[in-house]
Amino acid sequence: MSNTLGYTKGEGSIFRVKVEGMLGAKIELRSGSILITGESGSKPEYGPYTAEFAPVSAGTWTVSLPALGVSTQVVADNYNLAVIEFVQIPVPEATQVILPTPTMTPLGGQLWEGRLVSETRSSGTPFARLLVQVVGRSGQAVRLSTLAQVINTASTGQKPNELGPDVVEFAGLSPGKYIIEPEGLNVRFDVELKPNTETRVEFRPQAIPPTPTDTLTPLPPTFTSTPAPPTATPIPTSTVPPTETPQPTFTPAPSPTATPLPTPTAVTGWLGAITRRAKSETEAAAITVRVTGIEGLPIQLRAAGIVGGERRCVTGQDTAERDSCFFEKLKSGQYFVAPEGLGQSLPVAVFENEQVTAVFEREVLPPGVTGWEARLLQNTNGSQGTTNTQATIRVRIAGQAGQVAALRSVRGTEQFCEVISNPILGGLVCEFGQLAPGVYLVEALHTGTGLRLFADGQGTAEVEFSPSATYATLALAQTPPVVGQGAQPRRTPTATSTTTPTSAPVVLRPNPPATPTATPRPTSTPTLAFAWQGRIVETQNGVVGTIAVRAAGLKDHPVIIRSGPWQSQPQLTGTKPELGDYATEFGGLATGEYIIQLVDLAEMKVNLGPGQFMLVEFRYDFASPP
Repeated sequence: MSNTLGYTKGEGSIFRVKVEGMLGAKIELRSGSILITGESGSKPEYGPYTAEFAPVSAGTWTVSLPALGVSTQVVADNYNLAVIEFVQIPVPEATQVILPTPTMTPLGGQLWEGRLVSETRSSGTPFARLLVQVVGRSGQAVRLSTLAQVINTASTGQKPNELGPDVVEFAGLSPGKYIIEPEGLNVRFDVELKPNTETRVEFRPQAIPPTPTDTLTPLPPTFTSTPAPPTATPIPTSTVPPTETPQPTFTPAPSPTATPLPTPTAVTGWLGAITRRAKSETEAAAITVRVTGIEGLPIQLRAAGIVGGERRCVTGQDTAERDSCFFEKLKSGQYFVAPEGLGQSLPVAVFENEQVTAVFEREVLPPGVTGWEARLLQNTNGSQGTTNTQATIRVRIAGQAGQVAALRSVRGTEQFCEVISNPILGGLVCEFGQLAPGVYLVEALHTGTGLRLFADGQGTAEVEFSPSATYATLALAQTPPVVGQGAQPRRTPTATSTTTPTSAPVVLRPNPPATPTATPRPTSTPTLAFAWQGRIVETQNGVVGTIAVRAAGLKDHPVIIRSGPWQSQPQLTGTKPELGDYATEFGGLATGEYIIQLVDLAEMKVNLGPGQFMLVEFRYDFASPP
C-alpha cells in the first residue's frame, strides 16, 4: 500500500485497489456496519486489474478479497489517496522471513530469547505502539522492520524516567507484522501489531543447554571445513559507536589491556549447505536432508509459491542412515528445508532428473575466531543510478562448496545462489546478475553476516565472507552502506589519508606504539569522502503543507518522513515526475520538524512552515571538508 496525504479536498478519501493478474475478482471494503463492494478491472485507466472506491469516509477500513481469503487494514481521513495492491508471492515470503540469524543462537555464553509480554487496548487512534525491553541493556540498538524494509533503529533508555533504562518505544505504527531485532544479540522476534493497541515485547538472556562434547570437535588450524557460529548481525545503520563492545556477555576485563575473549571457549553453530547434486534414476527430483548426528528430528519442506505445498519427514525413518530423511517425487523449482528446532532454513533449487543432498552440521570455530566478516573486495559502481539493469554482485564464501548466499533489496526482492568452485574466477563463488539500481543486502546464510552496498545498474561489486571476524573487526563491520566506488555515506573524512581503500579491509593493530609528536603531517592533503547529501532547493508558501523529495539518478528508491513518533508510509522516487526525475511527494503535512530518510543512504532534518511547499533534493557529492 502507498498513501498520499492531502490528495482530496476533505470530501472523502479515495481507495484504488489492484488485484494483480485477476479480472472480476470481488473486492470488499468494511468499516463497522458499512460495506462497499467492487470488482477488479472496473477502473482500467489506472491499470487492467484496478478498481476505485470514492468517496470513502474517515475511519479504519478492512480491504479484502473474499475468494482468496486475504485482507489488509487501511485508514481513511477524508483527504488521502490509498493505493492498495494484492499480488502473489512465494509461500515462504508470506509465512516467514529467512534471515541469517532467525532464532536463538548461542553467543558468548548466553542465549537471548524474545517473548510477547502484553497487549493493551486503548482508544482514539488507528495506530499501534510498541515497547521493547532488552533486560539489563541500556543503550542497546533495536531494529524494527517489515518483510520489505527497515522501519527504524533506536536505542533503549531514551525515556529512562518514563519507561526505564532498558526500554525503547516505537509509536505511530501501522497495524501489521513487524520483526524486532536487538542488534548484536543473534535473536529476533516477530510480532503482529494491532490498531489502538500497546504491545510489549521482552528480550531476556537464557542459559545455553549443554551440548554433547563428542559432537564439538574443534576444526584443525587450517580451517578446511566451514564454521558456522552466528555472531552479531552487522547492521550498517547501527547506532552503536564503533568503539563500543556490541556483545552482551563479556566478563569484565581486569585491565584496559585484557584480551577481549576472557576464555578460549569455542563458538559453535549450525550451518546448512548443499553438498551434492546428481542425476536421479527417475524423471522426478528428490532432496535428501541430513542433520549430522541427530536421529528422529522432523524436517519440514516448503515449496516456494505453492499453497499447501508443505511436506514433512523424520531423520532415521525410511532410510538406512540414522540422521537423514528424504523427499521424493518433487517437481523442479525452489524449496526451503528447515530442521525443526535449529531455527534455520536452507533454500534449495532442484531441477528435473536431479537428486540434491542438503546437510546441516554443527561447526566449531577455532579459538580466537568469534564469527564471520564481510569485506568489499572491489566495486566499480558509480555514485548514481543508471537506466540499465546489468549490475553484477559477485559473492565469495571462504567455507565449503554449496553454502548459500542471499541477496535482498530495499524493495523487498530476494534471490539465492550457491557458491561452487570456479576455475576461472578462482575459489568458491557465485554471482547475482542483471540487477537494477538500488541498495542491496548481501548475506552468507547461517553466518550472521551481511554487507549493504549500492549498485548503479551497470557496475560490478565483489564481496567476500570469511570466518575471521573478531569482536574488534565486528565493530568495523557495523558501518553505513557502501555506495559508489566503495565510498561510505555519512562517513567523516580524515585528514591523514590520501586514498580511499576500496579493496582491502581495515586492519586493527592492538596496542599500537606511540607516534612521536615531532612527526605530524601538516602538509598532507585531506581526501574528501563522497556521501548522499540533502538540501532544500525550492520553497513556496500559501499552499497545503507538502514535502517533495528528489534523489538524483535513483529511481524506485523508498523515502520515509518522520515527525516525533509519527512515520509515513514509504514512497518511491520517480512517482512524481512533474517535480523532476526521481521525485516523490508527501502532502497534507502540519507545521513542524520532519526527518526525511532516503532509506539506507541518508537522512536530513527540515522545519516545515505553515502552508509551505518544500522540495528537498539528495545528491551523491563531496562530504563537508574536515
